Amino acid sequence: MKLSISLAQEIVRNIYDVLHQEINFMDEAGIIIASTDPSRLRQRHGGALQVIQTKQPLTIPDDHLYENARKGINVPVFFDDAVIGVIGITGERQDVIRYGQILQKMTQILVRDAYDRDIRHQKRNGDRLWIEALLQTKGNTEDSGQVLIDDLPQTRCCFVYAMLQPHIQEEETLERLHRLMETKPYDALILKKALYPQALILLIPAGETSLLASLTSHIRELGIPACWGIGTAGSTLSSLYPSYLQARQAAQWGRRITKEETTVYEQSKLGMLLPLLPQTAVQDFLQTVFSDLDEQQTEAILTTIRLYEQTNGSLKQAAALAHLHKNTFQYRLRQIQERTGYDLRIAHDFAILQMAALLYRWQHPDAADPDVPDAFSKDPAESP
Repeated sequence: MKLSISLAQEIVRNIYDVLHQEINFMDEAGIIIASTDPSRLRQRHGGALQVIQTKQPLTIPDDHLYENARKGINVPVFFDDAVIGVIGITGERQDVIRYGQILQKMTQILVRDAYDRDIRHQKRNGDRLWIEALLQTKGNTEDSGQVLIDDLPQTRCCFVYAMLQPHIQEEETLERLHRLMETKPYDALILKKALYPQALILLIPAGETSLLASLTSHIRELGIPACWGIGTAGSTLSSLYPSYLQARQAAQWGRRITKEETTVYEQSKLGMLLPLLPQTAVQDFLQTVFSDLDEQQTEAILTTIRLYEQTNGSLKQAAALAHLHKNTFQYRLRQIQERTGYDLRIAHDFAILQMAALLYRWQHPDAADPDVPDAFSKDPAESP
């Protein structure tokens, strides 16, 4: 491992904050690359050269005994049994001698921590670039290159897509998510991952939905709401790209339509089909069903359709859920028939209205159910 100047400076600052002594960090060539005394930077430290050669601590009793060296103690910094630098404390021997072993251990802990952090970042970036390359090439083996093929997980796996609402604004929150997914048992679950402020993309082995449920629960406990979608399993690049599309579509279906936290694509039924309809066809269909209705009137009709479907056509139960009199709910059904030409109580018409309601919700995911009394005119013949 080769020490970077930025890491050496970070280590010097951290150790100074603890020991409050003058600190110098020399690289493997004995050059001072970080110091609490800026005037000593880029000087060759003669004492450090001896430490590198002998791999033993060196106490310097007097200034200038070695080139550009001052009295103090200097100790080697090891990484995997190799000396990668020297760190020293300036001061009288009796004042600094007791710091030698502490200084060495602290430095090596900080170096190891930085190394592990760098490895984590390399793995994160590698996973993200792999996923982005897969999506960019759409899993085409001719365009994806040998790197993607060589790094393809040797198991059937599927994509998981999580929509984050609202988007993550702070890097610290993304870091917490990374750390969570890199701890046991989730480190074995997640084969590859890419985390963004608006979405999480995970590649997991097929059949690990129970462990995924545990992960989603932990993320929810972090105060991060998300809608999760799970695609179908595959074992080739060409099969994994559709899995991603399915996972994203399932997550959107859960957020916009079913309001469920996790949606499995293969179990989403109409969610496998309706989102794929051409937008022009959807617009034409909605215009045919809801022509001449404003947004509030349309939303009120959708609420009535939902209640009617939820109670399997029971007017009494639907009225109770809406906190309305049964006669009032019946009036709303008549209003729907008058405004659209479709009667919810007729099976054919119900299918048309239900399809229109689903497509409208798909296109307006943030639309909320209105206060129904404000959207319908009051029936003058309504019974008390």
